[in-house]
Amino acid sequence: MRKVESLVSQSKQTTAKESVGFVRQKKLLQEYVPFSAATLWRLVKVGRFPQPIRIANQITVWRISDVMIWAQNPNSFNVKLTERVSL
Repeated sequence: MRKVESLVSQSKQTTAKESVGFVRQKKLLQEYVPFSAATLWRLVKVGRFPQPIRIANQITVWRISDVMIWAQNPNSFNVKLTERVSL
Protein backbone atom coordinates (compact mmCIF):
# COMPACT_ATOMS: atom_id res chain seq x y z
CA MET A 1 0.00 0.00 0.00
CA ARG A 2 3.02 2.30 -0.15
CA LYS A 3 2.08 3.39 -3.67
CA VAL A 4 -1.36 4.44 -2.44
CA GLU A 5 0.10 6.31 0.54
CA SER A 6 2.58 8.00 -1.79
CA LEU A 7 -0.21 8.91 -4.19
CA VAL A 8 -2.26 10.44 -1.38
CA SER A 9 0.65 12.56 -0.22
CA GLN A 10 1.31 13.63 -3.81
CA SER A 11 -2.36 14.48 -4.34
CA LYS A 12 -2.26 16.86 -1.39
CA GLN A 13 0.60 18.70 -3.10
CA THR A 14 -0.77 18.45 -6.64
CA THR A 15 -2.07 21.56 -8.31
CA ALA A 16 -5.40 21.52 -10.14
CA LYS A 17 -3.63 21.51 -13.50
CA GLU A 18 -1.64 18.36 -12.66
CA SER A 19 -4.73 16.42 -11.60
CA VAL A 20 -6.47 17.06 -14.91
CA GLY A 21 -5.91 14.53 -17.62
CA PHE A 22 -5.88 10.84 -18.26
CA VAL A 23 -3.65 7.85 -17.57
CA ARG A 24 -3.46 4.59 -19.51
CA GLN A 25 -3.43 1.18 -17.83
CA LYS A 26 0.31 0.54 -18.09
CA LYS A 27 1.24 3.79 -16.37
CA LEU A 28 -1.62 3.41 -13.87
CA LEU A 29 -0.26 0.03 -12.77
CA GLN A 30 3.35 1.23 -12.68
CA GLU A 31 2.90 4.54 -10.88
CA TYR A 32 -0.50 4.81 -9.22
CA VAL A 33 -1.78 1.49 -7.85
CA PRO A 34 -0.13 -1.34 -5.91
CA PHE A 35 -1.80 -4.28 -7.63
CA SER A 36 -1.96 -6.30 -10.86
CA ALA A 37 -4.05 -5.77 -13.98
CA ALA A 38 -6.34 -8.64 -12.97
CA THR A 39 -7.02 -7.02 -9.59
CA LEU A 40 -7.55 -3.65 -11.25
CA TRP A 41 -10.26 -5.03 -13.53
CA ARG A 42 -11.83 -7.02 -10.68
CA LEU A 43 -12.12 -3.83 -8.63
CA VAL A 44 -13.54 -1.90 -11.61
CA LYS A 45 -16.14 -4.63 -12.17
CA VAL A 46 -17.44 -4.50 -8.58
CA GLY A 47 -17.33 -0.68 -8.40
CA ARG A 48 -14.39 -0.37 -6.01
CA PHE A 49 -12.17 1.48 -8.51
CA PRO A 50 -13.09 4.28 -10.95
CA GLN A 51 -14.57 3.26 -14.28
CA PRO A 52 -12.26 3.61 -17.28
CA ILE A 53 -13.10 5.56 -20.41
CA ARG A 54 -12.66 3.96 -23.82
CA ILE A 55 -11.41 6.71 -26.13
CA ALA A 56 -10.64 4.45 -29.09
CA ASN A 57 -11.00 0.80 -30.02
CA GLN A 58 -7.88 -0.28 -28.13
CA ILE A 59 -7.27 2.73 -25.88
CA THR A 60 -8.68 2.76 -22.37
CA VAL A 61 -7.85 5.53 -19.89
CA TRP A 62 -8.74 6.66 -16.38
CA ARG A 63 -9.22 10.24 -15.25
CA ILE A 64 -6.31 11.18 -12.99
CA SER A 65 -8.75 13.10 -10.79
CA ASP A 66 -10.85 9.94 -10.28
CA VAL A 67 -7.75 7.94 -9.37
CA MET A 68 -6.76 10.64 -6.86
CA ILE A 69 -10.23 10.49 -5.27
CA TRP A 70 -9.90 6.70 -5.01
CA ALA A 71 -6.42 7.03 -3.48
CA GLN A 72 -7.68 9.25 -0.66
CA ASN A 73 -9.76 6.37 0.71
CA PRO A 74 -9.47 3.19 -1.37
CA ASN A 75 -11.26 0.97 1.16
CA SER A 76 -14.49 2.92 1.12
CA PHE A 77 -14.50 4.08 -2.52
CA ASN A 78 -17.80 3.50 -4.29
CA VAL A 79 -18.10 4.25 -7.98
CA LYS A 80 -21.81 5.05 -7.59
CA LEU A 81 -20.92 8.02 -5.41
CA THR A 82 -18.52 9.45 -8.00
CA GLU A 83 -20.31 8.71 -11.30
CA ARG A 84 -19.80 11.15 -14.14
CA VAL A 85 -20.82 11.33 -17.73
CA SER A 86 -18.08 9.82 -19.89
CA LEU A 87 -16.70 11.32 -23.11
